[in-house]
Amino acid sequence: MQLKWLRILKMKVHTSKNDLSQSDEICTLTNVMAVVKKRNEQTESRLLLESSEPVELPPAEVDESAVLVQFDKFKPFIHELLEELREGTMAEIVPVMNDGSTFAIHGETKTFWVKIWHKPDSEMRQIERVQIFSCVPSTLGLKITF
Repeated sequence: MQLKWLRILKMKVHTSKNDLSQSDEICTLTNVMAVVKKRNEQTESRLLLESSEPVELPPAEVDESAVLVQFDKFKPFIHELLEELREGTMAEIVPVMNDGSTFAIHGETKTFWVKIWHKPDSEMRQIERVQIFSCVPSTLGLKITF
């Protein structure tokens, strides 16, 4: 996506100048790189929750628009996840993901696999982004007897 944007920008520079020298082209690419770098710094202002152990999440402010879903079929269950995050909950590490930043959040009827980004200096009380990777029926408390 960024490469496409770079090509469009470069084409605009070419069409706006009849005689584009090689030094102008290098200068333009340097300016584009600065924009991309600034964009990355903005993304890094969110704090990704990472841990090798379960994390007790305090009650947090989170807006519905902050939730991203891997598949549209998860959308009807977003309110259940938001309820858990707003009340405070336990985030259990998902060991099969092996990345230290994917957590299982257990709701009343569903278990969500998520990544969570907090606002800096909010002590985990303001969530800026939640990405749902999986949403399955909850088996928490279910006992199987043979």
